[in-house]
Amino acid sequence: MTDGYPDLELGSVFGLVLGRAVEDRYGEHDGLVHVWWRLVSEQEVWVRVYIDGVLTEVVTDPGQRDVWLVTDRTRACHVELCAVAVGETAWSAERWDVRERDRVGVVMLRDETFAVDARVRVELAGGVKVESAMWPGDAARSGFGGLFGLGGFGRDAASGLGLGRGELGHGPLGIDGEAWRWRSPALPDGAYAVGVSVRDAAGRRVSAALPPTVKSVENPPEPAESLRVLTDFTLTWI
Repeated sequence: MTDGYPDLELGSVFGLVLGRAVEDRYGEHDGLVHVWWRLVSEQEVWVRVYIDGVLTEVVTDPGQRDVWLVTDRTRACHVELCAVAVGETAWSAERWDVRERDRVGVVMLRDETFAVDARVRVELAGGVKVESAMWPGDAARSGFGGLFGLGGFGRDAASGLGLGRGELGHGPLGIDGEAWRWRSPALPDGAYAVGVSVRDAAGRRVSAALPPTVKSVENPPEPAESLRVLTDFTLTWI
């Protein structure tokens, strides 16, 4: 839970947040989750709901205190709430950079000046954590396309995404590409030096050397397990 007001301390808006699986006659539902919260602030707010850092739902009724979410319950998901002022643009923050404090992430614009077989290497705490193609098979190079105006809007050629089909903010307006993204697995608490470099197919560095960035990792407390609401409305957990 996180407060969207910079002048309020963490926890001064949300007093309690509770998320639990929905049960039907076959047991726990494999995708449906009910999230409920209690507010301690008298100020009316809208609530943005993020799953793994991606904006999924916006509650614009200040009196609403719960939401139903569809998630993949076969893996661990991070659900975060952000309170914002009533009247603020509801869907303006599609991604949230403060998500998942227990891991390190890298978001980088794919520079079109590099060769198509360029590779990105991420070093974490002095060791190589991952090295992958800057443009894997499912990623197109950005641009208007080689045949602008002769194909479908934004899809003029296979060589580029084209106008209006990229990821706004990760390239020149109108020819936005898709950012290269990587996220580490969960890490122990501590500070980690993260370095990113671009290399050619032979492994030679082709990007300018950048000083490593230090990222802090802080694990949230373990969630309650075996959460149940009994027929007499008693809440139990382990």
